[in-house]
Amino acid sequence: MPHFSSSRFLHGAMTTVRIGHLSTGYHTALCAIALKAPEHAGLDPVWRLFGTGPPIIKALEEGELDIGYVGLPPSVIGIARGAAIKCVAGGHMDGTVLIARAGYQDSAEAGSIGAALEQFVGKKIGSPSKGSIHDVILRAFLARHGLEKKAHVENFPWTDLVGQAMEDGIIDAAVGTPSLQASLELVSGI
Repeated sequence: MPHFSSSRFLHGAMTTVRIGHLSTGYHTALCAIALKAPEHAGLDPVWRLFGTGPPIIKALEEGELDIGYVGLPPSVIGIARGAAIKCVAGGHMDGTVLIARAGYQDSAEAGSIGAALEQFVGKKIGSPSKGSIHDVILRAFLARHGLEKKAHVENFPWTDLVGQAMEDGIIDAAVGTPSLQASLELVSGI
């Protein structure tokens, strides 16, 4: 998120605000859009849709956006690269889940998280783009259990494509939010 100490915001000279947000139907930005939160604050929002967080950070760095609804990992990576951005609020509350078809064991059935992950040696696990919260968590768990070179992480430019790839059988498992899991169960029977 950018600094709001910019004179464009403080002195009322800016009424138009360029906001980047994610495509997923459960994202916080969609509440702001539906409730017209920026308009109620006296702003004229220009909303721009992105598939994942890293491109939002790039757009912030290039001055194309004033605000980005984005997860922490892309923000932290951007800040580490020297981006003049600042995180001002959080909205992610659901967490990350690993979703697989019937026939795979969960960590309780397998006996441990490592044993559950070992089922995906030589398999593809779908994730939103590299650097997204779900990608970072998945790669950290694979590395912790020595599987980072044994399971293939397939990154998708749009989070929505992860669910479609799971439904189409292109990937063997997926990481995402519990909402993705619920939609795959309800719509696709996965």
